[in-house]
Amino acid sequence: MSDLIQHRLAVSGGQIEYFYHPPIPVEHRTPLLFLHGILSSGRIFTHHYLPGLAALGHPTYAMSLRGFGESKTLSANRATEMQTHVNDVIAMVDHIRCTQGQIPILIGYSLGGLIAQHTAAALHVRGQTSKLAALGLLASVPPQGFVRLNQDMLLREPLVAFLLGQAMTLPHFAATNPYIRKGLINSLFYQPPSLAQIDALFESVQYDDLSLYLQPHEVDTQFCSALPVFVMGASHDKLVSTSLVNQTASAYQTTPHFFTQTGHAIPLETYWQENVRQISDLINFL
Repeated sequence: MSDLIQHRLAVSGGQIEYFYHPPIPVEHRTPLLFLHGILSSGRIFTHHYLPGLAALGHPTYAMSLRGFGESKTLSANRATEMQTHVNDVIAMVDHIRCTQGQIPILIGYSLGGLIAQHTAAALHVRGQTSKLAALGLLASVPPQGFVRLNQDMLLREPLVAFLLGQAMTLPHFAATNPYIRKGLINSLFYQPPSLAQIDALFESVQYDDLSLYLQPHEVDTQFCSALPVFVMGASHDKLVSTSLVNQTASAYQTTPHFFTQTGHAIPLETYWQENVRQISDLINFL
C-alpha cells in the first residue's frame, strides 16, 4: 500500500477523488480505471485490486463518483444526475490518457458498471469511442437499468433488497445496527469475512442519493460494435444474479466469466487474488 497515491482532479462544478497505484514492475501495460458501486467509494479497490493488478504490470486507478468518498460538488444540491457522473468519468479518462500516454480500460462494478456503460454510449455518440481500450463489467447493473435489477432482486432476495434500502437511506444506522449490519455482511460476502474485510466494507458507507435509482437509465448498447466488452460476475452473488450477468453478456454478444466462491463484495472477498488473475487473463486476450 506504500505505493498507493490519493489525488484530486478538478472537474466542471466539482472535484473528484481518485487513487493511483503505479505498475510494479513497469511494463507499460494498459491502464485500468475502476468505478465503484453503491454505499462505497474508490477506496474499496485500494485494499487488493489496485496493488494486485499493479503487481501484474498495470497502472491502476479507482475514482470516487461525485457524492461518494471525498469527491465533492460545488452545487448546494446533493443530487447528481447520471450525465454528471458520465462527464466526470470522461474527464478522468482524459486525465489518464494525458498522464500515461495510453488509453485506459474502464471497469465498472455494480452501480459503477451502469455508469461505465453510459460513459461508453456517450463516447460512441460523440464519435470518441477510441478514448477507451475496452469496457469491463463486474457484477454490473444490466443495460436494461435499475428496473430490471430491482425486479430480479425483489423476486429472488426480498430481504437483501430491504437491507440495501435501509443502508442507502440510513447508512450510519445500518452500519451500527447489529441486525442490519449482520444482514448486509451475509448478503454481500460468500466466504465468512475477517474483521479487516468488514471494516473495509463499512469504511466508506454514507448517504446514497436515491434519485439516481428512481430512473431506469437504460443503456443504448450500439457502442459494443466498436468497443471490446468483457462481462464478469460472481457465482454466489445475491444482488446481481448469475442470470442477470448472463443477460448482460448476451446484450453485448460475449461470454460471461464467473468468479467462484465469491459474493457481491468482489473487491474484498477472500479469493481476490484468483479473481485478479482472471481479470488480467481476460485483458490479455482482448
